[in-house]
Amino acid sequence: MQLHPSGAVFWEAQDLLLIADLHLGKAAHFRKHGIAVSPKVGQFNLDKLATVIQYFDPGGVLFLGDLFHSHHNQTWEEVGRFLAQYSHLRWELVLGNHDI
Repeated sequence: MQLHPSGAVFWEAQDLLLIADLHLGKAAHFRKHGIAVSPKVGQFNLDKLATVIQYFDPGGVLFLGDLFHSHHNQTWEEVGRFLAQYSHLRWELVLGNHDI
């Protein structure tokens, strides 16, 4: 396994990128409750994920729980567009306590 400074792990034997606890949508959830968080946080996380995908060029990505932070919101559509850019990859999710 190869560790990346972003916190991602590349499992070379399985050709999988392992990602945990992205909590996409967390900024929108916090803003909804009056906590000032930049709306750019989600895009920053997706940009970082894109960088790691380009670095390792995996065959798939395995999210190890807590991909999303809260119920359906605008972030889901952003993630859908992001995933479409990498439709050649296998995408899998191990459900975490925040995933619905």
